[in-house]
This record gives sequence, structure tokens and C-alpha cells, in this order.
Amino acid sequence: MTVYDFIHRHYSPAVGESPTGHAVAILGGCALILMGGALVASVVFLPAGIALIVLGVLILGGGIFAHITSPLKFADLMDAVIGLSGAAITLTLAIAIAAIVAGFGITVVTSFLRWLMN
Repeated sequence: MTVYDFIHRHYSPAVGESPTGHAVAILGGCALILMGGALVASVVFLPAGIALIVLGVLILGGGIFAHITSPLKFADLMDAVIGLSGAAITLTLAIAIAAIVAGFGITVVTSFLRWLMN
């Protein structure tokens, strides 16, 4: 498959795709990534910021790779965003659990090494 075939199948109005829908999804995903990054900068909103970043990445990926058909419908947009929000929240919880496990592991190894040195 060539780049031209990919672009024609995913972005061409001739095959029923909506270039406007792709552009809105890409810009919306980038905006969510930026807003999530701003929330992550303050430690208080870290979980919400991570969830927004993950949601932004998922929407950005959908804007680049998904088939967004024309005509655009608000109900389809909301279905996609709500479905991706569930995935983003679940992935955020998985990231939090991995961070806790990694922190606990580092703490155990550090404590063990200090104990061996004494």
C-alpha cells in the first residue's frame, strides 16, 4: 500500500470520508494533550491530566487512522468520545498501578541495599 492509497482511503470525500471530521479530531486531540499537560504541571491535578493526555492521544490517533464518514453527526461524535473516555480512564488507572508497583519495588531494593551496607 502506498501513501497515496492510504490518504485516498482515509481522507478523500470521494469514498465517503469527512476531511473536516479528521481535522476536528486531530485539532481536538492536540488541544486535549495540551490541556492535560497543563494539568499535569500542577501535581494536584495529576490523575485528571494524565486521563486527558491519554484521551487526547486516542482522539488524535482516531483522527489520523480511523474512518470518519460523512455526514458528521453529533451523536456519533459523542459515542466515540464517551467510548474513548472509558478507555482513557482505565489506562490511567493501569498507569497509576504501574507507578505504585515501580515505586514500591525501588523502595524495597534501596532498603535492601542499605541494609546490606550496614
